[in-house]
Amino acid sequence: MKIGYVTLNQGSYKGGSEKLWRKSVFQALEKGHDVIISVYDNSLQGTKDIFKELDLSIETRRNFNGLTLWKRLGLYSKSFFKKTQIEAVVISCGGLAELELKINQTRINNLAVPYVILIHSNTDNWVFSIKNQIRITSILENAEKVFFVSKRLIRQSESQLNINITNASIIKNPIEQASTSPTPKTKEIAFIGTLDIAVKGLGVLIESLSNTIWDDRGVILNIYGEGKDEKEIRTLIRTFRIENRVKIHGWVGNIDEVWDKNSTLVSTSFNEGMPMVIQEAMIRGRLVVATDVGGTTEIIKDGISGYIAKYPTVKAVNEALDRWWDDRGNWSRVAKEGTKAVNEFLNSTPGSEAILKVLSHD
Repeated sequence: MKIGYVTLNQGSYKGGSEKLWRKSVFQALEKGHDVIISVYDNSLQGTKDIFKELDLSIETRRNFNGLTLWKRLGLYSKSFFKKTQIEAVVISCGGLAELELKINQTRINNLAVPYVILIHSNTDNWVFSIKNQIRITSILENAEKVFFVSKRLIRQSESQLNINITNASIIKNPIEQASTSPTPKTKEIAFIGTLDIAVKGLGVLIESLSNTIWDDRGVILNIYGEGKDEKEIRTLIRTFRIENRVKIHGWVGNIDEVWDKNSTLVSTSFNEGMPMVIQEAMIRGRLVVATDVGGTTEIIKDGISGYIAKYPTVKAVNEALDRWWDDRGNWSRVAKEGTKAVNEFLNSTPGSEAILKVLSHD
């Protein structure tokens, strides 16, 4: 079978949401399927590097902000793929909102073969127009399967579209297994992710740590990642005068070095699906303080296996961090419960192999 893989993500190819479809590519090749990939222009080189050992066809689409000029220039293609005959398609969506774009709707509707959709994130406050509710509903209903990375994403999507998604299924992202090690007795905490203030909530975290309760506690925040808002984040650190307690390290390839240094992961996202970085921290026996977004509370029970900020606000994040600090005597127990909880989730949830099972009707 010849399978087309499409990512609708216009952001960095390093994003966690890109790992699931790429894992499926490797599995498809192992099973003898032919594969062709369609990505946006900005992800071409990174995608080539990941598959450099393989003889794969990788096509590109232009990044865009709108369609009017595209149509005038004749650049609007109604197909994800140019000159190839495919028998099935895997469509990876960073978020459900990517299906709101007319160009994506047109290309999906023009597919004459079975397809599956992967949904990696959503947010409670997103509102679709009635027209888009109808269009997206049709796209989801016509899919062989719609995979979501958390139960909460399904509930959000059904509420926003006012439907029951009968072909929905839960799937897990590929998480690298790692050995659990004792939680370092350190006051250093880590943020790991894209430096995108509007999505990852780093502004909330930085302002929270400027509270005077942190003045004498000696807590250091280490930021690992890269992205479009690095300059703004550095400005925020100076504005709140906490240069002594926040360090930016850029992208770090060796994650073990990060967890040898930090006792805790802090995730202050405004929206997520099922954050891979949280699962990876918990597997290693690290504590997690996270906002209640996506499927976070499906693997973390507040005060038992981690610490939850009810909202992605300065007040709620600071309150959760303060509880984390006051609970220092229980850190070892909470970390062990976290490792247990995430392993239970991973052991009970289908992975990328489920994609090919659907398409090949195994």
